[in-house]
Amino acid sequence: MKNLMLKELRLSTHPMVYMWLILITLILIPSYPYVVAFGYVFISFVFIFTGDKENNDALFTAMLPVAKKDVVQARFFTVVGIEVLSLLLALPFAWLSTRLNPAGNPVGLDANASLFGVALVMYAIYNVIFIPGYYKTAWKIAIPNTIAIVLASIFAAVAEVVVSVVPAAARFDGCAPETIGFRLAALATGAVIFVGLTLIAEHRAAANFEKVDL
Repeated sequence: MKNLMLKELRLSTHPMVYMWLILITLILIPSYPYVVAFGYVFISFVFIFTGDKENNDALFTAMLPVAKKDVVQARFFTVVGIEVLSLLLALPFAWLSTRLNPAGNPVGLDANASLFGVALVMYAIYNVIFIPGYYKTAWKIAIPNTIAIVLASIFAAVAEVVVSVVPAAARFDGCAPETIGFRLAALATGAVIFVGLTLIAEHRAAANFEKVDL
């Protein structure tokens, strides 16, 4: 697994991944839907999987003396690592955003714990749809990636609208100390969904890849 991870980091992780991660700083912009900043991470995955397709990476890796499930697991470590890294990078900018924009974000969730909970669920939806879909063939990217991004985006849009128009859901927005419990609950729920769906995605992807005749 160590060698597979080194291969992922040195050969598969495209330099553009880090460029797209920089866009997490969009959280600092006033009157901007902050959840979009997390959505750019999906574009970075396109570079990884497209690069692998062009380099015939699936066939190359499958010819190595490793199990197919380990190949899938190494890719999951890469994808989840990038997602977690985006969240960690966002933390200081979210803190700074609340100081620079004390009136809050008029076009969506503020940079609070609820926003991170929504981002986690977005990532979970993407993982459980795209990666198992990709490993059905180990080369078709466009259709599963498009479906995954669309559904993750729909969830984010619905979450933003609900918080904006449903009075009871307004407690998940803002940064008021008296409602912090609701925001932490949203974050915890997002984390549980992220872990659960990502584990399901890994199991399904590994099962799909075992059936692929390379």
